[in-house]
Amino acid sequence: MRDHADDTQWLQEGRRVLEEEADALMVVRRTLDARFCRAVKAVAACRGKVVTTGVGKSGFIAQKLASTLASLGRSAFYVHPTEGVHGDLGMLQSGDLLIAISHSGNTSELMSFLLVAKKYHRVPIIAIVGGTGGGLGRLADLILTTGVEEEACVLGLAPTTSSTAALALGDALAVTVSRLMKLQAKDFAALHPAGSLGGRLYAPVAQLMRHEFPRARADQSLKEIAPLISAGGLGLIVVQDGKRSRFGIITDGDIRRAAQAGSARLEKKAGDVMSSPPKTIDVKSLGVDALMRMENSKITSLVVTDGHRRPVGVLHIHDILRYGLGLDDRRAK
Repeated sequence: MRDHADDTQWLQEGRRVLEEEADALMVVRRTLDARFCRAVKAVAACRGKVVTTGVGKSGFIAQKLASTLASLGRSAFYVHPTEGVHGDLGMLQSGDLLIAISHSGNTSELMSFLLVAKKYHRVPIIAIVGGTGGGLGRLADLILTTGVEEEACVLGLAPTTSSTAALALGDALAVTVSRLMKLQAKDFAALHPAGSLGGRLYAPVAQLMRHEFPRARADQSLKEIAPLISAGGLGLIVVQDGKRSRFGIITDGDIRRAAQAGSARLEKKAGDVMSSPPKTIDVKSLGVDALMRMENSKITSLVVTDGHRRPVGVLHIHDILRYGLGLDDRRAK
């Protein structure tokens, strides 16, 4: 009974910490304003490198922010303030931008580094701080505040709520910058060629495509092929016209529109209705090439062709994403 009472106490404490940190994130969310938009534009427009810095727990958050920015296509790295004033200031160049993280804004090592960087390198500084920002707030060109006043630590000392809020605000900044820079899946793959998603996106189309796919003859009616499209689960069927040595596709949307036009329309032959030539990709291409083509054409499927331009498979965007996220390894075997 005593052990159960102790467990209840620890569960309550854990939930209290999570609730306080969750509440802090909601405060950050509500207080985002035009300064955040200016920060996003400044980071995206930076002609040089984005340099993050901070001390202690804020330093870890700054390292994570630099890593996230780099993962999302924005050149960035972390510099420790102490190392900065002992030679690493040489990493800064004209056109760079500094993001400094400090809950109090008064950390002496950080301020020493930033004062020199500001004076001799004239780099703009974005500050991520808890409140008014102290000395850092006065030095920075732009201030983003978390609004955190109290830590979740029972002593109110260990960085907990403040570091969580700064981490989340940094993530919001990095992700929004990537949206402004129009980062696409192919770009992420190129930046993560050894990662699970990046590496998988570089798999050959032949490994990703569906070898079994719905087919129809050009002389079949739309009424005949409608059930085949439904059974295929791809939303389309490949129509082959042997007499004219051509092929095309008919989608479930084509069938719906035909049905709305009346039963006579459903009696039309597939060869007269199909879209030909359809959007295709060569079987020797890579998954990232297929994804890029789908994005550019605003479509979700491609017909895969061989060296003689004959259809040998169909690739759906879900096939790429499921394989890229490790949800379907059948084609890797």
